[in-house]
Amino acid sequence: MHGELPSARPGHPGFHALQHAPQAAGGQRGSAPPNDEACDAPVDALAIGGTLDWSGSLAGATDSEDLGAPTVWQAFTITECAEVTLDWCGTTPTFSSDYVILFDGSCDAFGVAYFPTGPLPECNDGNPVTTFYALAQGTYFVAIGDVDGSGGTYSIHASASACPPPPPNDEICDVTPDALAVGSSVTWNGIMAGATDQEGLYMNTVWEAFTLSECADVTFNFCGSPSLQFSQNFQLVTGDCNDPDNWNMFYPSFSLTDCGDGNFLATAYGLQPGIYYGLISGGPVDTYTAEVSAATCAPPPANDHCGDVVPEALSIGGSLAFTGHVSSATADGDFGPDFSGDQTVHTVWHAFTTTECANITVSYCGMEHPYFSAWVFLSTSCPVGADFIPGSYDWEQCADGNMTVRFWDLPAGTYYLPVGDQGGYDWPYTLEVQATACGPYCAAWALNTVAFYEKISQVSFAGIDRSSISGLGYESFLQDTAQVVRGGSFPITIALSNGYEGDQVLAWIDFDGDEIFQEDELVFSSEVSAGPYAGTVAIPADATLGNTRMRLRMHDAGHPDWANDAPCGMADYGQVEDYTVRIDLGTGIAEAVQGRFTAMPNPANDHLSIAFAPGTHPAQLTLLDATGRAVLEQLVTGGGTVHLDLVGMDHGLYVVDVRFSDGTQAVERVVKE
Repeated sequence: MHGELPSARPGHPGFHALQHAPQAAGGQRGSAPPNDEACDAPVDALAIGGTLDWSGSLAGATDSEDLGAPTVWQAFTITECAEVTLDWCGTTPTFSSDYVILFDGSCDAFGVAYFPTGPLPECNDGNPVTTFYALAQGTYFVAIGDVDGSGGTYSIHASASACPPPPPNDEICDVTPDALAVGSSVTWNGIMAGATDQEGLYMNTVWEAFTLSECADVTFNFCGSPSLQFSQNFQLVTGDCNDPDNWNMFYPSFSLTDCGDGNFLATAYGLQPGIYYGLISGGPVDTYTAEVSAATCAPPPANDHCGDVVPEALSIGGSLAFTGHVSSATADGDFGPDFSGDQTVHTVWHAFTTTECANITVSYCGMEHPYFSAWVFLSTSCPVGADFIPGSYDWEQCADGNMTVRFWDLPAGTYYLPVGDQGGYDWPYTLEVQATACGPYCAAWALNTVAFYEKISQVSFAGIDRSSISGLGYESFLQDTAQVVRGGSFPITIALSNGYEGDQVLAWIDFDGDEIFQEDELVFSSEVSAGPYAGTVAIPADATLGNTRMRLRMHDAGHPDWANDAPCGMADYGQVEDYTVRIDLGTGIAEAVQGRFTAMPNPANDHLSIAFAPGTHPAQLTLLDATGRAVLEQLVTGGGTVHLDLVGMDHGLYVVDVRFSDGTQAVERVVKE
């Protein structure tokens, strides 16, 4: 389900198990090499300190395992942890395979994929050398891919050496923290060779630690560190080292200016007295160095506590600009005990007051350095309790990749707006808060609204054919109109992108036009699946004529904490879309009022005249074809005679539908010859 990690061995990229297609019979494979399929490769024992030599050709190879290129296979077993090196030195001509991948598991159902780490070295003759580190005992299948289709030969020399022992700081609880005083510094140096994933974080790690006896702003200077990724992946951990389930892990704030060598300075502001563990991850041959220094805590900003801010008035159609800086903020006094979010996030606050129902948009657009993580709630209380108001976020509405957070149907009142440092930001922020009037219909949306989650991708219904790639939690397609008739039935199809097996789509049409989606106006409820979905929508014989609204909701019905099968409110995952539906009379319905107008001539050719009786006050005229689809619409004022041009219209039965200013309606059938 959402947020699942693929199966992976510590320190290696992970793949879900790959199930092969059925193996081809020998006659189908033609002149493919004998090791064309993984299960055909002989499995050789590779001992520590031992070697193997393989040679072969890619000529005629197929892609039996569906890896994307013709592939041949070699295989080996090891009985203890090993570092395995494969070199093609001496291969003539130079081997130009575009990939070499190891798989563990069985030959007909691979488990984890292992890739070489770092840039590939070369032999003196230009052939490649690849090393795979920290391979556990087991059987491994070597995929040799021919992406460029050259069908060349290969000669591989395989060797194994014992895994190095883990470094002394491989496990978090084995680290002795350095005492770090304000105005002083400590230096960290180390290597990743032999590092493991003892803490179950899906990456090989080593650890450093320090203690503070007073509040400090701590800077981590990785300038000059041989491996750039250390400064970019560095995190701090607080909590009992023996209790990973209750750790607080966070990134320090990256500096705006790097070191000049691609590394970054990072600063953690307002660290309180205690023990802090530095999580360092990297490749098996990476080394690191960092200078860690402490300075006196900067004073908190004036809006550090929600109780310190003065609300500003926000009117419908108006906007407010808020600016500030999150660094040196605290998390003290902002969150009540029943607040379910992370109460350790350093947060500053703004507040605004509205006097009528409003939809609120909080925009980070235009910031030089995008915020990719932020609070997505408002609160009516300070400190924040369980009654906070969640919104919907996206990175699509700002053209520069910044965040937008939206809230719907907020009643008049005062709202507290938090700005947190979840992303480790130390640069200034500028926010614009806008208010628009609430719509006539209830609001509906999804919270987690980015395009790589499931969303509605295509809708077809009664003339609507809408595709969308947006991940917004709510989209209005009211410009798209479905044409239906009373008593008719119309097919509907809906497709998702990135669908989950627990997803479901529901649809409502406001048949009585009261701007409320009633329980009996649910017209479509799909099965629970990843889609696509198909069904039929029936239009009641007494549905109110004219334009009304259709609402589609896609939600994750498979998880009760994320689901919402109602037409209003928020679901955690999914999307809501609104469309217009035009309900017209079918051709089999009797006239509502007789004698209000005359259609001449009848049958007609290319021209039709509509003559209104004296004293009538027509307002709108619609010409419907035999399916009930409106083919001509126009406003009518003043009575008299209206002339319609039927040139180009198909021969057959039509209905003239006239609505009058007193609310009555009259229809008359005509035939075009």
